[in-house]
Amino acid sequence: MKSFVAAAVLMAASFAHAETDTFEFKGMALGADVAQFEKNRRFLCLKPKNASADLACGMRRADGETIAGIPVESLMLFFTEAKLQTIYITFASKEFDTVVAALQEKYGKVTPLTDEVQNRMGATFNNETYSWRKSDQVLKAEKYGSKITTSRVTFQTDAGFDEFARRLEAQKKANAKDL
Repeated sequence: MKSFVAAAVLMAASFAHAETDTFEFKGMALGADVAQFEKNRRFLCLKPKNASADLACGMRRADGETIAGIPVESLMLFFTEAKLQTIYITFASKEFDTVVAALQEKYGKVTPLTDEVQNRMGATFNNETYSWRKSDQVLKAEKYGSKITTSRVTFQTDAGFDEFARRLEAQKKANAKDL
């Protein structure tokens, strides 16, 4: 009986550990197969114009997705070699603290990195970036994205980041040949 209980405890621990090895957003787990999303009516999937990924799927606006109860402005999924490598979510920056509080509740408290960003008018703002890591994946929450009115949360595999950087460098070289 003791060995059965010990085996059950070990099995439960291994399932709990496996469950935490991958970042996911509402069932969309990094590393998931593209087939799970291509025919899903919530997303429109296209080959990106740039070489950033093999396939990009965007959430249809009418879907009304939320993160931590906050409306999502955009949700993009990027695939390389038929696997989900990046989940990119934007939302109103005024809601950043709410989203970070929920992320810290789920993944643990972390200290943000801070830097200064400047808008087109020359005003400066303190940006905050929170990061969590699991094996070969990172989750980042950035207070200011491309605009000071937009925050972003990015779930990304290291392989996805490396492939994106490699493709970006190859695109730069190709563009330089077109001068």
